[in-house]
Amino acid sequence: MTQEIKPTYITFEQAKWLKEKGFNQRTKMVWLYSLGKQYLREVHLSLELNDAEYNAPEQWQVVEWLRDNHGIWVWVRPYKDHAADNNDPIQHQMNVYKRGVTVSKEFNSHEEAYSAAFDYIKENNLI
Repeated sequence: MTQEIKPTYITFEQAKWLKEKGFNQRTKMVWLYSLGKQYLREVHLSLELNDAEYNAPEQWQVVEWLRDNHGIWVWVRPYKDHAADNNDPIQHQMNVYKRGVTVSKEFNSHEEAYSAAFDYIKENNLI
């Protein structure tokens, strides 16, 4: 039996930040901001974005964009596999590499680790 792989989209704040930094790859999913609320919706690829709409790419697309356009490498790997010993969750390590500096932190899921990497890049003005 094949398990369906579901996409993992970036957050609304990350989408706004990436738009400011020049990320312009069109995706099917767009964050819409209306009346102080955020909505993730599927839209037509031909949609022209306005100030209240932001691309919602999948995390892997951002990882490739950061590498190809800014020389920033982001990767996540299992850090401590406690699950085999005592059913503890597997920890994931987030790694951000740019110009000889690597930053690593641990998280409970790979989605959380990638999201934290994007936030780290934003907060430290790496692009």
